[in-house]
Amino acid sequence: MAAKFLHNERRASAEADAASPCERHVEAVGSAMSRDPAPTKVDPLKGEQAAALDRDGYLLLRGAVPAAWRDGLRAAFESGVGTGDQWAAPRGAGWRHALVDLDPTVQRTCRLPPLLAAATSPCIAMAPA
Repeated sequence: MAAKFLHNERRASAEADAASPCERHVEAVGSAMSRDPAPTKVDPLKGEQAAALDRDGYLLLRGAVPAAWRDGLRAAFESGVGTGDQWAAPRGAGWRHALVDLDPTVQRTCRLPPLLAAATSPCIAMAPA
């Protein structure tokens, strides 16, 4: 029984070593995101906000992200910037892409009620793909 366990452990280790950076990131994100944060209470958008989102296709949420978080968010982006070859799908030239979803401030930002309200708005849910 111990030999079988050791064999499976070695195989899992070899598979992990062979995983691409993208696959390892997906596994890490799944692990980090499986720690359920406390539920966030989200009120629907106000009527004029929903109308603007529906009409314009975007919504400016001025002041939604606390000013004290902004330097941390910039630092998370800068430290997560990667090269084009590390992504599973091709990235456009001249664009900077970063892996930021494991950063605690990014996670808190993604759970801000105004951002969640916009993301879950019926305008977004019913938009054509």
